[in-house]
Amino acid sequence: MRQSIYGFFIFLLTAPWAVPALAQTTPTVSSISADVVSFSDPLSSVVTFAVTGTDLDGMVYSGYSLWLGEFQGIVEGGNATSMTFSFTVRPASLPSGDYPLTIQLAGTQVYTSEPIVHVVNIFSLIPDRKSTQKYLEDVPLKKMSKKRLGLNVHYALGGSEAEDATLEARLRRSKTKWMREHFSHEALMGEDQAAWFARYDKAMQFAADNNIHVVGMLAYGLVGDDYSRPSKEEWETFVDLTVNRYKHVVDAWEVWNEPDSPDYLDPSTVKNYVKLLKQASPIIRRNDPEAVILGGVLASPNADWAEEIFDQAGNAFDQLALHVYQCENWLNNGNLQQLDKDWTAVGQVVRRHRPEVKVWVTELGCSEGSSGVGEKEQRQSMKKITQYLLNTGSVEVVLLYTIRDRSFLEESDPYEAYFGLLNADFSPKLVWDWYRQIRVNTQ
Repeated sequence: MRQSIYGFFIFLLTAPWAVPALAQTTPTVSSISADVVSFSDPLSSVVTFAVTGTDLDGMVYSGYSLWLGEFQGIVEGGNATSMTFSFTVRPASLPSGDYPLTIQLAGTQVYTSEPIVHVVNIFSLIPDRKSTQKYLEDVPLKKMSKKRLGLNVHYALGGSEAEDATLEARLRRSKTKWMREHFSHEALMGEDQAAWFARYDKAMQFAADNNIHVVGMLAYGLVGDDYSRPSKEEWETFVDLTVNRYKHVVDAWEVWNEPDSPDYLDPSTVKNYVKLLKQASPIIRRNDPEAVILGGVLASPNADWAEEIFDQAGNAFDQLALHVYQCENWLNNGNLQQLDKDWTAVGQVVRRHRPEVKVWVTELGCSEGSSGVGEKEQRQSMKKITQYLLNTGSVEVVLLYTIRDRSFLEESDPYEAYFGLLNADFSPKLVWDWYRQIRVNTQ
């Protein structure tokens, strides 16, 4: 009798209805460590981020899986409320866009996250634009048009994630069609390379989405405030990586910035600069044959430097770039005689060497940090000098410096702090109202 009772008890324990199944709770996601993701390699990239939520250990013990698009995450570690996942992604299969994280059980999707991962896939961009020269041919040289007039923006370096939306709104509403971006050697080849890729990718995705043409400045050393010429290997590696990554967005590549100024190249000699130019030029042409290579990038219309660059660099560049800061002269003297003298001298150099070359003014600025310069004077001088440059018939593009004030420089460098067309908080100045009203088309 005891054996029969014992056997019956075992039967109860092992019967499928004897022990109620424990209810499974679906894992949920409440936050993601990185809401913007970009990729390091066009063929295969690993993306890793931490996720917080509830019952996340179900990814390990209960057969649930986490997905980003069509790619499944691999658990790197964690617990029920916080886990780290890595995704091996083929960028060709994950275009730019917003993706929730999804959770699947046995191949069926059971959960979609509220937090969104914004994927910026620079490798998925397909160029859909005319060549730069054809684009510019649509507008007569002397016409004031946003097809020839743009802004120094420096999106990646000049703002923060919190300010990006405001910056983008200003650029869209003003119908900006040209922006200048500093591709920093220090940032893109440094320890935080992945984070900087994400910043630059986001900036270039915005430009592509809004049909904005880009002038990309390649400049400086591997550490902050290093303006000496990098080693040949360092420089060529940086140029190759940057141009190859952003070739579908950037229209013109500037080699260095203001090498005729000892503040930006050490030693500041033509010979030292031409080495940089000759090293970069074949790499740009190989990776981005349709791009315009801008040489010189001079701090002023410097005819002596221009002469030597044409002599020493030959055809290592396509067009000449230089900067114009003449508002103080105009305001003090009531005329542009000095600018006219300097511009005429540069024009003579160009015609003597390569008469087909046009000039790109990639910085034209007037600072309210100068004595006697307020909003009214800034607007007047920028308008006057821009029209003068276009009227010469030798200028291809003018890029105003710069989109907004950097008031954090007020104590250390008040002159540099107040070049903005916008105030530091993005509110417009009088000069912004003038720029905003310039039409894109001249017809």
